[in-house]
Formats: sequence, structure tokens, C-alpha cells
Amino acid sequence: MGQRDSLYVKDSTKKLSTIIPKIRIGADVSRLFLSATRSDFKGFEGSVDANFGQHIFECHAGFASHRQRLETYTPISSGPYISIGYGKNVFSESDNILSLGGRIAGSSFNFQPTQVKMIDAYSQIEKIQDLEKKNSRVIWAELVTAIRAKIFGWVLMGFELRLKGRLHAKAEGFQPYSVPGYGFYSGKTSIGFNYFVFINLPTKKSK
Repeated sequence: MGQRDSLYVKDSTKKLSTIIPKIRIGADVSRLFLSATRSDFKGFEGSVDANFGQHIFECHAGFASHRQRLETYTPISSGPYISIGYGKNVFSESDNILSLGGRIAGSSFNFQPTQVKMIDAYSQIEKIQDLEKKNSRVIWAELVTAIRAKIFGWVLMGFELRLKGRLHAKAEGFQPYSVPGYGFYSGKTSIGFNYFVFINLPTKKSK
């Protein structure tokens, strides 16, 4: 009995050691499409995911520059953003993914009010000028639903729906209009939609 028990424990340990993570890298093609079709937006976002069974640990990083023409001025926001988080796939044994999870994200970006209409205090003549660039920081949390389907080989495609809640914001002087990776600065919540193409990187099986 003792010999059989020891063999059983050894086999169980070996089975656990064969769990190898799937590593994926991805690019947000929806942001690339917007950059190519709109003159007021330029940006990109990439992702690295580590998939341990049903557990997915992920890191996203991107850059965005947004220009919006308003009635009295044109605000420009540009800078990087990053998010880290966790999701769980509802499928236990599948190359396809339907995951629910959350992330913490933040951006430190520059914003500049340009073409501002101002009235001179002495002459009462309207002037148009650009104001000095300022820096702002915003931190937010995201609830994320992601659907990804295997297309062929190592390639997956799918979309993410993100519900974002602003946790902290700090700005100097003029209030920014938009936040890279988040949305409108004035909004306490924001909804985002992204479409990704992922590639599974080859991993070696443990012996």
C-alpha cells in the first residue's frame, strides 16, 4: 500500500507541473482604423496576456492623441496609458475565450487649449491664441467582458467591452477635454469598445 500511495502522489505532482501558460500578444485594430480614417485622432494599443488554464493575467499599453474643435477653443490631449488586470474564461477546455474581469488603469498626459477666443481687457478686441501645455493624471478602474475566437493556427480575434469608472483626476489650470485611453475628462464613467487581433506565442511543454 505504501508503495502505491507514493506512486500516486508522484503522478499527481507531475500532472500539476505540466500546466503551461499560453502567452498572447495582441494589437487593437479598431484604434488603428480610427487613426487611418480620422484626422482628429491618432493612437494605438497593444496587449500581453498570460493564460493559466481559465485564469488570464493581462497588461495593456497604448498611446492616443485627440483633438476636438469646440465653440471657443480646440483642446488637444496626448499621452500614454497603461492597464493591468485579471479575467476568468468561462470555458475550461477551449481555444476560444469568453472572459469576465477587471483592470486598474492610468494615464499621465499633456493637454493644450489651442485657438482660444479671448477678449483683451483693455482694447475689448477678441484675440485667438494658444495656451501653455499642461500635465494631467487620471486613474480609473475597468470592468471588462472579452470575447475571442480562434480563427486559424495561432491567431485569435475578438472584441472587448469596457465599463470605466474614474477613481482619481488631477489637472493644472484649464480642465482637459479628453483623457487618452479613458474618454471625456468630465465624465465619472465611460464606456469603451476595442477589437483585437491576438497571436499565441509558442511555449515548450515541461518534462
